[in-house]
Order: sequence, then C-alpha cells, then structure tokens
Amino acid sequence: MRERSAFGLAWLLAPPCFTVVCAAAEAIQVMPDAIRPALRAAFRRARLAGLSVAAVETALGDSTAAAGAESPPAKAGSARQKAK
Repeated sequence: MRERSAFGLAWLLAPPCFTVVCAAAEAIQVMPDAIRPALRAAFRRARLAGLSVAAVETALGDSTAAAGAESPPAKAGSARQKAK
C-alpha cells in the first residue's frame, strides 16, 4: 500500500495553490506533475465559463474519495494540543 502522503510537508513551503494540486493528485494516487495539466485546463475552462470554485465544487457533488481533500492537513502538533 502506498504511503498516503507522498508529498510530505511540501505544501507548507509551496504556494497556496500547491495544496489543491496535491489534493487532486492524492485523490487519484498520482504525482502532482501528472495532474497539474488537467487542473490547469479545468480551472481555465471554469474561469472562461464564469464559474467560481464553489460553483464547480457544488456541481461535482460530494464524493467520499474527495472527502480527505476538503480540509487542509492538520498542522504539526495540533493532535498533541487536542490530547491535552
């Protein structure tokens, strides 16, 4: 079984949009470079059609596969803080 996050903490050091790329890549178990062209095309088409990110998300519906991508990864130490 592949490690869930092959991208480690890269999302902390990269531009905010990298988290979107990583979420999409993890959802279909590919590396970020493999999904980036598809995301670029999809977001460009959405922009040209006048669609917001929220409108696209609603139109795509709720998916259990995407459930992990809905919330950003927890910050280091947050689990320890909750345990106290």
